[in-house]
Amino acid sequence: MQQSYHSRTPPEVDGGVDFAEACKILAAEHQAGPRPWASWGDYDRHQFTRQCQAAGVAYPFGAKHINAKAVFTTARGLKKRPGMAQALKLADLPLEGRPRPARTPCVPAPPTSPAPPSRTSRASTPRATFSAPSSGIRCG
Repeated sequence: MQQSYHSRTPPEVDGGVDFAEACKILAAEHQAGPRPWASWGDYDRHQFTRQCQAAGVAYPFGAKHINAKAVFTTARGLKKRPGMAQALKLADLPLEGRPRPARTPCVPAPPTSPAPPSRTSRASTPRATFSAPSSGIRCG
């Protein structure tokens, strides 16, 4: 059995594009800059900002971010912000796909071979940990 990273197998990670390329695709092909975007909480927004800064890559999104967890909490009149699985249960919706574990950072994927990657190898390129099936973008 292959070891997985954020529920992704090494072949899935190797088939993705690197972080810089994913950001370019989001900006150019999907016009992410002028569009509002949402995530469950603020963690992903902050992590994306940190990863862009660390990689020296332009942040592909605009300033309009919607914290879906806060919106859900307010709309349901809840006192405490629920996790995604709990919110789906409250909304009587199924959990689909493979969510990234909470608070798991988007960091470079571990090498898929036992040999350490060289400075020029593709394996040393940082990989993001998001996927957007409808757009065809998948980053390790």
